[in-house]
Amino acid sequence: MRPARLAIGLTLALLPIASAWAQWQASVGVGLRQVRMVESDQQGRPLVREQGQLPGLHGELTYQTGDWRLSASGGFYQRRIGYHGQVQDGPAFVSHTDTRHGRIGFEAAHALTPDTSLVGGFEWDHWRRDIEGRGSTLGLREHYSSWRWLAGARTLLAQHATASLTGSALLVLAQPEQLQVQFSGQVYDEAHLKTRSARGLRLALTLQPALAANLSLTAELDVLSVKRSDDVPLLQNGVAVGAVAQPRHDRQAFGLRVDYRF
Repeated sequence: MRPARLAIGLTLALLPIASAWAQWQASVGVGLRQVRMVESDQQGRPLVREQGQLPGLHGELTYQTGDWRLSASGGFYQRRIGYHGQVQDGPAFVSHTDTRHGRIGFEAAHALTPDTSLVGGFEWDHWRRDIEGRGSTLGLREHYSSWRWLAGARTLLAQHATASLTGSALLVLAQPEQLQVQFSGQVYDEAHLKTRSARGLRLALTLQPALAANLSLTAELDVLSVKRSDDVPLLQNGVAVGAVAQPRHDRQAFGLRVDYRF
């Protein structure tokens, strides 16, 4: 077979594969999130405030078929942030919290027009707080996990020769958090709590430069308010010595992320 015919034959054979692969797209990114968490008592007075910046990584895999866009994504952020609270008898307590936050989700978007889509999905959220003890005040290690449902819309807000701007707004409905609490020094037995269902909002803006088609910059705002859990017994060697509860907490995060698509 002549080289020209061989090249044409290989090209024709690879066209269906290339076409199928063109429906897939992957991206990786780096980001920084400014996070804030406030715990409040039953009268609404602040008990604890945690605040700081968490650097992290993000990845996404998408598949386009007709008017549908399916995607799976995940992110992980970690760093030590400031802790400002108080001990049970009232004095202020200042420390740090080693914070880890991870999120894995699936999303389906259906195009209503070339510029606007309805969006729905779900995600698993995991949050770990390692609160450092100081002096006679015990440290805590807390693990939160919950499933969330998301629904909203995404639309093209502006189109220019130099860049495009896309915005999205999603309602977040979170199932009760499963909370595991460990006390430093194992002074008390491990406690397991369950918070209430929660509602939140996620807003995002994505800037796509025309001269760097594979790069995008995303700004995202996350807010979520979780009501107080029920009391559960505080155990010491299996014997009840009191009660413990997770106060109402409000979580906020504003993040900036740069993604590269390939």
